[in-house]
Amino acid sequence: RFEFKLPKNANNGDGIRTTAANLDAAYNGMEIQIIDEDYPGIAEWQRHGSIYGVVPAKTGALKPIGEWNYEEIVAIGPQIKVTVNGKVIVDADITNAKPIHNAEHPGLHNKSGFIGFLGHGDPVEFRNVRILSLAKDEPAATDAARHSPANRTNKSIMRTRTASGSGRTASGSRARAASSSSPALPGSPASPGPAGPSGSAAD
Repeated sequence: RFEFKLPKNANNGDGIRTTAANLDAAYNGMEIQIIDEDYPGIAEWQRHGSIYGVVPAKTGALKPIGEWNYEEIVAIGPQIKVTVNGKVIVDADITNAKPIHNAEHPGLHNKSGFIGFLGHGDPVEFRNVRILSLAKDEPAATDAARHSPANRTNKSIMRTRTASGSGRTASGSRARAASSSSPALPGSPASPGPAGPSGSAAD
């Protein structure tokens, strides 16, 4: 669970289940989109709350630009549920899910891994970030480290302990941080990495 505030045309994401800190979470795990719904040129699988490139989210849950939003992501095995401001925008079983754009997602079915926010340099703000273990064999989680306003040029991945084989983030927020290059956004100079339709890569 976390709160976030978007400026106009902001793009970020919440990466989960990435197997190594220096990998792109959108492909080597999965990315839950954090993005302005009016961001120009995005596909339906790039909308806010979508499992990037795999499951499109419903629209209309975000508050106006500049206001705080509340989001909850629940990942239990293959079931991924995203709720924004009390509205469920994704509730999907990804057991048989496949990418719906022209890119491979080798980490889509990972059961555990790193989590973190995936910045593109936009001043997205986060607060009250919490990580809760849903594994029965793990103690209750404490609050995760709180995030100051984000203004990052690279994707930052934060590692937490995970329940073995459960696919659920476990308690604790002892973290290691690492980064990798961010793909270009629509209309920006191209950079290495997978791209969406017409060369866009709003991930």
